[in-house]
Amino acid sequence: MNQTDTIRILQEADIRPSYQRNLILKVLRGTDRHPTAEELLEMVNQASEIAISRATLYNTLQLFVDKGIIVQVDSRLHEAHYEPNVTFHPHFICSECKRIFDIQGDLPIASIPAGFKVHSHTLNINGICRECSSKKV
Repeated sequence: MNQTDTIRILQEADIRPSYQRNLILKVLRGTDRHPTAEELLEMVNQASEIAISRATLYNTLQLFVDKGIIVQVDSRLHEAHYEPNVTFHPHFICSECKRIFDIQGDLPIASIPAGFKVHSHTLNINGICRECSSKKV
């Protein structure tokens, strides 16, 4: 992903592009992992000649989540994880290695009461991944 792409995505989300915002989005879109904020901070600072502060990163991540250009994955593992894939897809969360895997599937059928408005939805499946399962045998 190049700077033109990140600027377009930011502008379409009504976010003023800046060096830090471009870099954070570029790094996040360039990984297939679901990094925590701390992992992302390390990745961003390795990719930059100018250090990005922790406060800037956290504020930017919240802005991106609020504007819908990234997803915050609640892994219930004490830290939020982030990813740029905003289309609905379930996650499998390994309780051993703590990795998060994208999996295929559809939204379960749910009966939303009248008058309720859904702002977002996620589906997380918790268990043990194949690699961790094979270590236990």
